[in-house]
This record gives sequence, structure tokens and C-alpha cells, in this order.
Amino acid sequence: MDGGELSTEARRLLVALQVAADHATAEPVRPAATGSASADLGTVEVTVTEAAALMECSPRWIRSLIEAGRLPARRAGERQWLVDRAALDHYRQGGTAL
Repeated sequence: MDGGELSTEARRLLVALQVAADHATAEPVRPAATGSASADLGTVEVTVTEAAALMECSPRWIRSLIEAGRLPARRAGERQWLVDRAALDHYRQGGTAL
């Protein structure tokens, strides 16, 4: 209300709330009928929105990393991408894509 900046804690809380709201309203991910986009059962994946919250950036930036081939991801439906959590953690620590 005073026009000031949000604190880091408040910004993180708002991002977490947005991720939770997006997750609650997202359609369930169904495996592809052909199996061409199936993932390893031991792989932990996060959505673009969840990846953005973890990296404290915008979903648009995550999608640009995916498009540039700097962050591995797989398509899970017409408009949704899933990012491998291990690859995301590796990228966050300054590494290149796995």
C-alpha cells in the first residue's frame, strides 16, 4: 500500500501460493498412448511453474531455458512441460544441462 518493495519472505510466500494454486487447478498428467514421452519411474519431475518457484524466476525464463536446450524437459500434454528435478538442481548450482 505504501508503494514499497515486498520483502524476500513475502515474495517467496506469494510464489509458493501461486504454485500451489496452479498445481491444484492443473489437469492430471496422463501418460502418452504411444509411450514415446514416458519418463523413468525413478525420476522426479516438476512443472514449469514449480521450477520457476524453486529458481525464483518467471515461468517464461524456464521455458526459454527449455527451448534453448539448456534445461532438459519433456512434454506432458499439449501445453505442459515437466522438468527433471535433478537437472534443475544441477543447473541451479551453476552447472550446465545434464
